[in-house]
Amino acid sequence: MMNSSKCTLTILNTMRKSFRNLYFINRSYSSAVTEKSTADIEFEEVEIPVPWGHISCVHWGPKDKQPILALHGWQDNAGTWKPLIPHLPKNTSILAIDFPGHGKSSWFPSGTFYHFPDNPVVLRRIVKYYGWKSVSLLGHSMGAITSFAYSALFPDEVNFMIQLDNLKPTTGRSKNFIERSSTSLDKSLIADARNISGSEPPSYSWDEITEKVYLGSHKSIGTTNAKHLMERGLTKSASDPNKYYFSRDSRLKRSFELGTNMEDVRAMAERIKCPTLHIKFESGPYFEPKEMYMEILEMMKKNKDFEAHVVPGTHHSHLNNPELSAPLINTFLQKYHKI
Repeated sequence: MMNSSKCTLTILNTMRKSFRNLYFINRSYSSAVTEKSTADIEFEEVEIPVPWGHISCVHWGPKDKQPILALHGWQDNAGTWKPLIPHLPKNTSILAIDFPGHGKSSWFPSGTFYHFPDNPVVLRRIVKYYGWKSVSLLGHSMGAITSFAYSALFPDEVNFMIQLDNLKPTTGRSKNFIERSSTSLDKSLIADARNISGSEPPSYSWDEITEKVYLGSHKSIGTTNAKHLMERGLTKSASDPNKYYFSRDSRLKRSFELGTNMEDVRAMAERIKCPTLHIKFESGPYFEPKEMYMEILEMMKKNKDFEAHVVPGTHHSHLNNPELSAPLINTFLQKYHKI
């Protein structure tokens, strides 16, 4: 019997070969849809009302068809999709949201904090607001995990989901997780008190803050591409107009989570039945022991409309090198995007 490490290597190698074959097959199709820049594509800023304020969105493409709902990663914003948009098929409609506390969306009220289960609730509010009977999902990192959770909660109401780099809620925790959680809880209270005081966060020059985005992402976001997130995630300092500060809610950095157990994730995976494209970035982290990811990946493969591929790049490959993921996404959309 093949041991687990050899099995994992075999699966990953198969995924890599699958990607390379599909990439070469679809190079001509990809080039046909990537000749435009983002500036050439119609877009509109949208605000969706919610009880605590609004959810900010960017709507790229035509407004006469239901858009694909695009969900960004933790501490990112809707700008994460900007480099990918020109690589998608012509007339693709994308509604990219800023999750609460991110980008231009309203923060949660003082005295409350951010938790992963909030995200599917936000999606549900958006679906109800527009009166959609079903939804199509495109998610990166936290957005991919949110897509997984929403597709499990409402398996009959998801047309398809495209997941970039993350597959499922993380379940593997380090031995000092509880100790770190107690520290995070106290820091959450400090961040909340700072918000209530109205004091301005530390500010930096454009070059300094670009470097912070690069290093803060563990060198995943290229410095030339950080601008796409910074456009929606920075505010000019009131004390120095040549400096900027992060406008996202600082409580996001200190979210207090006790985690999800593997039994629940297995149950979620069993409920998902929509067509799914999962793209793992080769140098992206797993945030947990890899075998937990591989177990759910194997469960998901029981769905005849599930496909998984490996693409070169860091956790933000879609932002740095969108042309690598686009052929896979476009082929998937040709097959399943019927709206």
